[in-house]
Amino acid sequence: DKVAAMKNLRTLSISYNEFSGSISPQISNLVQLENLYARLNSFELSIPDEITELTNIVNLDLALNSFSGKIPEAVGNLEKLELFS
Repeated sequence: DKVAAMKNLRTLSISYNEFSGSISPQISNLVQLENLYARLNSFELSIPDEITELTNIVNLDLALNSFSGKIPEAVGNLEKLELFS
């Protein structure tokens, strides 16, 4: 996964692209990520637990997808998180 190899990436904006499938658990490799914008795609399955390993995340926008299941409880432990939708 080439995106997961970009360890210094701070913003990933993939909104409005009609991506489908699931968000890769390798998202946790983006240790510097502060902003993840993935609004209005067709992601399904569940939000991966690994998203809670993004300890620098400030903005996490996953709105308007087709996720199923529960939001990982540990999202509430992301101390820098300001926006979650």
